[in-house]
Amino acid sequence: MKHILLFAVFCVTFLFNYGTALSQTVSRSYVAPSSVSIDGVGNYGSTQPSVSFTNNDFTAGCLISDVDVVIGWAKTAGTCGAPTGGNSFHAETSFRVNGPTGSEILAVPGTWSGNQSTTSVVTTFSMGDPIPSGTPVTGTFNPNNGDLGNYIGDPVAGSWSLDIGDNAAGDPVCLVYYQVDIITAPDVAAPVLTVPANIAVNADPNSCSTTVTFTAPTATDACGATVVQTAGPNSGSIFTVGTTNITYEATDPYGNTSTE
Repeated sequence: MKHILLFAVFCVTFLFNYGTALSQTVSRSYVAPSSVSIDGVGNYGSTQPSVSFTNNDFTAGCLISDVDVVIGWAKTAGTCGAPTGGNSFHAETSFRVNGPTGSEILAVPGTWSGNQSTTSVVTTFSMGDPIPSGTPVTGTFNPNNGDLGNYIGDPVAGSWSLDIGDNAAGDPVCLVYYQVDIITAPDVAAPVLTVPANIAVNADPNSCSTTVTFTAPTATDACGATVVQTAGPNSGSIFTVGTTNITYEATDPYGNTSTE
């Protein structure tokens, strides 16, 4: 009996969507309805309401390339609603941010010093800046004993919260708001398609064709990908004698594609 080989061949091309995309910053804030008083709760003892990000918030990538945390706050004697001129003991204050993959300390107790009551300041924690010290002032600072760089490469989606500490009663930390800024770099990486090996099938007896089934490729991509067949007969179709090319394409949410 004559045997005729039938081949399904998978080929590879890639398309990268460089475009004109630049880095993107998306911010989410919790703004207190009135100044939130944190007093004598211990180190990092009060967790504030969370803020959340989704993949749909970002048009230039799904992985974190940088994180900043911005806190509007004050520390005063008396109460946040009725401050007095007493001692504020800034060394009592501590901050910690909680991300989807873990927590990072922003300021340990003792980061600031002195007793002078402060009006609201805005402290931005960002990588590569000096560590804060002395009386709190508005500015951009590196975390003291934490590393925001540990979030680089993590997925953007998830919830974040802020822990605030005050380790003695009578002179509260007064939270006005906090904000998390997530920065992404453009996604220019194509999905990776995993394809089955080429196959050879005998034609049916006394025929120049046969029914062929095959397994579709799968795709992996940090941002997710969809896989569609773009050329050739579907699995389960009748194939004629000869070489038949089957083509699949994987596309991620940012337009990068790979074709097998």
